[in-house]
Amino acid sequence: MAQSFVNGRTSDSRTLGEARSRGFELEADMRLTDSLALRAAFTDLDVEITEFASDPGFVGKTPQSVVERFALLEPTHIPIAMPELELRLGASYQGDS
Repeated sequence: MAQSFVNGRTSDSRTLGEARSRGFELEADMRLTDSLALRAAFTDLDVEITEFASDPGFVGKTPQSVVERFALLEPTHIPIAMPELELRLGASYQGDS
């Protein structure tokens, strides 16, 4: 895993020693009626740098650009006259990164 840093006007990329990731993901697809389905998903992670020899000050912090919380809700309408057509509307939440 690499971590990028901005040093003044330049970007610097360093390889992290080790990172730990724990958490869970849930996803459900449900057919509520003949014409309505629902997809829901949720992810909750705890990602932490456990070893970084070149800069120990980063140990215990979350790596840059890692989203630790994510949720999705997506209802789908399937017209009875055209069952091959699916009309989806989705909403998602992405936590801080």
